Amino acid sequence: MTKLDWRIAAIALSCLIATPATAQQPTSPPAAAQPAPDLPDTPIGRMTRLYFEASNGGDPERIRAFLTEHFPSASNQEDFIAVRERTQGIDIVSITSASDTRLELQVKSRRSGTPMRMILIVDQSPPHHFQTIGLML
Repeated sequence: MTKLDWRIAAIALSCLIATPATAQQPTSPPAAAQPAPDLPDTPIGRMTRLYFEASNGGDPERIRAFLTEHFPSASNQEDFIAVRERTQGIDIVSITSASDTRLELQVKSRRSGTPMRMILIVDQSPPHHFQTIGLML
């Protein structure tokens, strides 16, 4: 997929998993969260951990700073912030596949519980900038 395809997928994802502000919230407490699987101690694992810390923290400025430093080729940082706002964060459910520079995850939206697939790829050489951060339904 091209960068434009990933950006379009992220925008489409944000539209699909959005819930209106007036939607009735569940009255029962959410089920206890399963502990997230440990990310590998590899370049992609370390960079993914940093990405989730920045993104799930919810601070748009922290997300922008992360993307500027670690994903300088990201063409529209606001798309990442919009997805974060729509999902209220993303939790890792499982690791589907992993190498030193590529990670495929099963994840879910914190807001809706919608399951998604996430693919992250970093450069082989330090500082291991992201090449791809993609979400798919």
